[in-house]
Amino acid sequence: MPDRFTAPARRWSKLWLVAIAALAGTTAHAQEPWREADRLIEQWNSLERQNATLEARWRERQSLLQLQLELLERERQSLREFITTRRTSSDEVDQKRVQLAEDQVTYEANQESLEEALVGAEGALQSMLPRLPPPLQDMWRVEFNKTSDDDSATPSQRLQSVVTMLSAAIEFDGRVTVHNAMMVDAEDNSVEVRQLYLGLAQGWYVSSDQRLVGYGRAGPDAWQWSDSLAAPADIAEELNRAFEMIENPANAAPVSLPVSLDRSQ
Repeated sequence: MPDRFTAPARRWSKLWLVAIAALAGTTAHAQEPWREADRLIEQWNSLERQNATLEARWRERQSLLQLQLELLERERQSLREFITTRRTSSDEVDQKRVQLAEDQVTYEANQESLEEALVGAEGALQSMLPRLPPPLQDMWRVEFNKTSDDDSATPSQRLQSVVTMLSAAIEFDGRVTVHNAMMVDAEDNSVEVRQLYLGLAQGWYVSSDQRLVGYGRAGPDAWQWSDSLAAPADIAEELNRAFEMIENPANAAPVSLPVSLDRSQ
């Protein structure tokens, strides 16, 4: 028991001794000594009850104080953990900010490199366009117009167009292509013809009435058509046989068509 409560107990013990001494002194003189003794005993019991009440209140208060101390300790620990977490989070945020800044620099550098590469690629494709077979030229012009007519076209969109054009050229070069088109005859009349392309370098055409027959090739600056044939009727017949074989592969047979390898003319 703390001294704050043992000291009153000592005082009450001294009072008890004084009370006993007073009782002993009054016994010889008082007319009713037992009544005085009962009174003193009752006072003593009352003091004991008060002392017990004080001790009980102290124990109760001590438990509350102990609980408050525990709660304060938990709160302090929580604050320490919170401060530590905030410091860690702050460090992570700083690191993330630095990483984002570095990524931004890298992205801008890549964007600049991509822009330079796109300008070069688009320029090269523009110079190639006139030398392509006409059907492929039309397709490439559509792709160029998608980005050239749109000032807000992103580098990704422009790159996609470049990839699309190159993919189409590779596919065209790896197969035989049949295409219907309008051409102008010697009298400047538009005539529908059927064209046959062998890859990117060679092509032939023939009209349905076989009056127009010729061949085409990729020249040094542009695609060139020519009707200078030694035997146009024979070439027309060979072309019609080729068209028939393409439509019915089971009837495949050798076909003889003029091919020009000289691109300087």
